[in-house]
Amino acid sequence: MVYATSDDPFQFLVPWVGGAPDSGSGFNNVSDFLGVGLNIVFGTAVAISMISLILSGIKIITSKGDPKAKAAAHQALTYSVVAFILSIGAYTIKTIIFNVVGGDFGELGNATPNF
Repeated sequence: MVYATSDDPFQFLVPWVGGAPDSGSGFNNVSDFLGVGLNIVFGTAVAISMISLILSGIKIITSKGDPKAKAAAHQALTYSVVAFILSIGAYTIKTIIFNVVGGDFGELGNATPNF
Protein backbone atom coordinates (compact mmCIF):
# COMPACT_ATOMS: atom_id res chain seq x y z
CA MET A 1 0.00 0.00 0.00
CA VAL A 2 1.30 3.44 -0.91
CA TYR A 3 1.02 6.26 1.60
CA ALA A 4 1.21 9.94 0.74
CA THR A 5 4.02 11.99 2.16
CA SER A 6 1.85 14.95 3.12
CA ASP A 7 1.49 15.93 6.77
CA ASP A 8 -2.23 16.70 6.28
CA PRO A 9 -4.22 14.06 8.20
CA PHE A 10 -7.39 14.93 6.23
CA GLN A 11 -5.90 14.60 2.76
CA PHE A 12 -7.94 11.50 1.93
CA LEU A 13 -11.22 13.13 3.01
CA VAL A 14 -11.03 15.95 0.47
CA PRO A 15 -12.98 14.17 -2.31
CA TRP A 16 -15.84 13.28 0.07
CA VAL A 17 -16.30 16.38 2.20
CA GLY A 18 -15.00 19.07 -0.11
CA GLY A 19 -12.00 20.03 1.97
CA ALA A 20 -10.26 19.72 5.27
CA PRO A 21 -12.00 20.87 8.44
CA ASP A 22 -11.36 24.39 9.63
CA SER A 23 -8.47 24.28 12.03
CA GLY A 24 -8.86 27.88 13.21
CA SER A 25 -9.74 28.66 16.77
CA GLY A 26 -12.37 30.97 18.19
CA PHE A 27 -15.52 32.38 16.68
CA ASN A 28 -15.49 34.14 13.33
CA ASN A 29 -18.73 36.07 13.85
CA VAL A 30 -21.77 36.42 16.09
CA SER A 31 -23.68 33.62 14.37
CA ASP A 32 -20.92 31.15 15.26
CA PHE A 33 -21.13 32.20 18.90
CA LEU A 34 -24.93 32.01 18.97
CA GLY A 35 -24.88 28.70 17.14
CA VAL A 36 -22.61 27.13 19.71
CA GLY A 37 -24.60 28.63 22.57
CA LEU A 38 -27.98 27.49 21.24
CA ASN A 39 -26.71 24.03 20.40
CA ILE A 40 -25.28 23.65 23.90
CA VAL A 41 -28.54 24.81 25.48
CA PHE A 42 -30.72 22.55 23.33
CA GLY A 43 -28.41 19.57 23.75
CA THR A 44 -28.29 20.02 27.50
CA ALA A 45 -32.09 20.34 27.71
CA VAL A 46 -32.64 17.15 25.72
CA ALA A 47 -30.01 15.27 27.73
CA ILE A 48 -31.45 16.34 31.09
CA SER A 49 -34.99 15.48 30.03
CA MET A 50 -33.90 12.04 28.81
CA ILE A 51 -32.06 11.34 32.06
CA SER A 52 -35.14 12.48 33.96
CA LEU A 53 -37.32 10.18 31.86
CA ILE A 54 -35.11 7.21 32.68
CA LEU A 55 -34.97 8.03 36.39
CA SER A 56 -38.73 8.51 36.65
CA GLY A 57 -39.25 5.19 34.88
CA ILE A 58 -36.98 3.53 37.42
CA LYS A 59 -38.97 5.20 40.21
CA ILE A 60 -42.21 3.77 38.78
CA ILE A 61 -40.71 0.30 38.61
CA THR A 62 -39.32 0.46 42.14
CA SER A 63 -42.43 2.00 43.74
CA LYS A 64 -43.51 -1.53 44.81
CA GLY A 65 -47.22 -0.70 44.73
CA ASP A 66 -47.00 2.28 47.10
CA PRO A 67 -49.64 4.72 45.79
CA LYS A 68 -47.80 7.86 46.99
CA ALA A 69 -44.49 6.82 45.44
CA LYS A 70 -46.22 5.77 42.23
CA ALA A 71 -48.10 9.09 41.99
CA ALA A 72 -44.90 11.06 42.55
CA ALA A 73 -43.12 9.00 39.90
CA HIS A 74 -45.96 9.53 37.41
CA GLN A 75 -45.81 13.27 38.06
CA ALA A 76 -42.04 13.25 37.46
CA LEU A 77 -42.58 11.26 34.27
CA THR A 78 -45.16 13.78 33.07
CA TYR A 79 -42.79 16.68 33.74
CA SER A 80 -39.98 14.86 31.94
CA VAL A 81 -42.10 14.26 28.85
CA VAL A 82 -43.23 17.90 28.82
CA ALA A 83 -39.60 19.07 29.13
CA PHE A 84 -38.53 16.80 26.26
CA ILE A 85 -41.36 18.02 24.02
CA LEU A 86 -40.58 21.67 24.84
CA SER A 87 -36.88 21.28 24.09
CA ILE A 88 -37.52 19.55 20.76
CA GLY A 89 -40.19 22.16 19.99
CA ALA A 90 -37.77 25.01 20.72
CA TYR A 91 -35.21 23.52 18.33
CA THR A 92 -37.93 23.14 15.68
CA ILE A 93 -39.04 26.74 16.13
CA LYS A 94 -35.43 27.90 15.77
CA THR A 95 -35.12 25.93 12.55
CA ILE A 96 -38.40 27.27 11.15
CA ILE A 97 -37.54 30.87 12.00
CA PHE A 98 -34.14 30.66 10.36
CA ASN A 99 -35.63 29.06 7.25
CA VAL A 100 -38.38 31.70 6.97
CA VAL A 101 -36.09 34.65 7.66
CA GLY A 102 -33.46 33.23 5.36
CA GLY A 103 -30.62 33.53 7.81
CA ASP A 104 -27.27 31.87 7.36
CA PHE A 105 -28.54 28.58 8.75
CA GLY A 106 -25.47 26.67 7.60
CA GLU A 107 -23.30 28.44 10.16
CA LEU A 108 -25.84 28.24 12.96
CA GLY A 109 -27.23 24.76 12.37
CA ASN A 110 -24.22 22.66 13.29
CA ALA A 111 -21.86 25.12 14.88
CA THR A 112 -19.36 23.50 17.18
CA PRO A 113 -16.46 25.09 19.02
CA ASN A 114 -12.96 24.73 17.63
CA PHE A 115 -10.39 23.82 20.26
